[in-house]
Amino acid sequence: MVTCIAGSKNVIGNAAIADREVAFNQQINAIVPDVNTYFLYVHILVSKKKIQDKSTGGMKGLVSKSTFQNIKFMYPPKDLQNKFGEYFIEITKQKQLLKQSLTELENNFNSLMQRAFNGELFKGE
Repeated sequence: MVTCIAGSKNVIGNAAIADREVAFNQQINAIVPDVNTYFLYVHILVSKKKIQDKSTGGMKGLVSKSTFQNIKFMYPPKDLQNKFGEYFIEITKQKQLLKQSLTELENNFNSLMQRAFNGELFKGE
């Protein structure tokens, strides 16, 4: 899914992958890819400026469906797309694990700080 109508040009070109059947209004263009989904998703993210440049200059940014359909994107061989998709999935998993670790570390640090300031770390005399 790609945002093609927005109150701000900055929002044009935002993208997401739906993991189930969805419905939405005309502000979103749906793509049912014949390419690797993750390859296409990242390609759209890095092409956001290219999509924004096709937007009308009005108060609300708009990239019509026909204009969006005419934007040219790369189309490498399927095996390269799939390899990219595998890397994307692995990197995304690693990022999630790192985020979870950081949250756990922050929680432990905050707990330790609270105990320290409550005098619970050292035995009183």
